[in-house]
Amino acid sequence: MLKITFGQPPEGEHHNCESIRDGDWIIFYCPKCPVYQRKLNWRTGKMKSKGTNTEVYHSGSHFPAEYHEALGNMN
Repeated sequence: MLKITFGQPPEGEHHNCESIRDGDWIIFYCPKCPVYQRKLNWRTGKMKSKGTNTEVYHSGSHFPAEYHEALGNMN
């Protein structure tokens, strides 16, 4: 599982981001802030952001779907 926090947690509101994978990119998006998005390339470490000018602290994690399936079939 990849867990990431974006910046220092301020006093105040916190939103937990959801994630999807698109090729080498893991895309974190906030269900409460439609313009907020962070993209992390897990191979290179490069990060791209948009809509991050907000007073809300965002964090998220990514657990690949393949792992969910593998762990579910351990019986």
